[in-house]
Amino acid sequence: LQHVDIVFVNKYEFCTLINKDPDKINLSDNHFNEVNGAQKMIVVTDGAGGSYVYTKEEVKHQPATKIEKMVDSTGAGDSFTAAYLVKYSETKSIETALKSAAD
Repeated sequence: LQHVDIVFVNKYEFCTLINKDPDKINLSDNHFNEVNGAQKMIVVTDGAGGSYVYTKEEVKHQPATKIEKMVDSTGAGDSFTAAYLVKYSETKSIETALKSAAD
């Protein structure tokens, strides 16, 4: 991870990285320093729980967008990642990138 600026993982992958129980973890706590080699930012998706971004200084949370009927979630994570990276590269704003990715 030492050569990666932004890491994208889901809650279960994240818990494996930091050796925590996914059923007991509080994602609102800043776990950045628990990831060996993390450089800049860790983005964690949690389905209906929304998404989180960890940096050395802070945690940002974006609630999941409410949908009426889910037809197929295939590609949802890839779409989230792409939207986040595009908006973050344009604005350098974590909040703006999270909102764009969630929408």
